[in-house]
Amino acid sequence: MNARMSKAALRREQMWRTWRVLRIVTPRHLAAHASTDDIHVTTGQARKFMNAMVLVGLARNAGADAAEMTPAAVDTPQTPSARQGRSQ
Repeated sequence: MNARMSKAALRREQMWRTWRVLRIVTPRHLAAHASTDDIHVTTGQARKFMNAMVLVGLARNAGADAAEMTPAAVDTPQTPSARQGRSQ
């Protein structure tokens, strides 16, 4: 684990990187694929992260409980919380 980043920051980073690869996810899907042995992502944490990304325009709803990254978000290498100074 990166000593400079909190577990919450690492969790957001993992969700962001996972979502960039998968593009369309549900909270359960994102939590399952973003979790590692060191950092566990719950479905609730994934849902909160996805909702925040929809609110700032980096994702859009893609049906029942699913969201899709916008093309601009896919090209954004840095996690939104670090880029926008937001905490989640």
